[in-house]
Amino acid sequence: MVHRWLHEHFVGPDEAFAVDGKTLRGIHGKEIAGVHLVAAFTYARGVVVGKAQSPGKGQGLAAGREVVRALPLEGRTLTLDALYATREFCHEIAQRGGTTSSA
Repeated sequence: MVHRWLHEHFVGPDEAFAVDGKTLRGIHGKEIAGVHLVAAFTYARGVVVGKAQSPGKGQGLAAGREVVRALPLEGRTLTLDALYATREFCHEIAQRGGTTSSA
């Protein structure tokens, strides 16, 4: 499904993806809690191609893996920050035909 969406939105098969997490702060203390999200987006178009919610700040590795596992990686470079640049995660990306670069 993601492959078709990318093709329909003219995202090239060799466009790089960046994966990063962000925290959207809540308001009024714990009354409306913040949300922690991990997203993958294209550099060329700035389009979000995948996202997942993580349980909290600094706990985004599982959510990052969820996002990346849904993406077509063959021939693509993924830019990752230090949280995601683990040997195991990078090996998984390479096994699927992608390459990694750290931000």
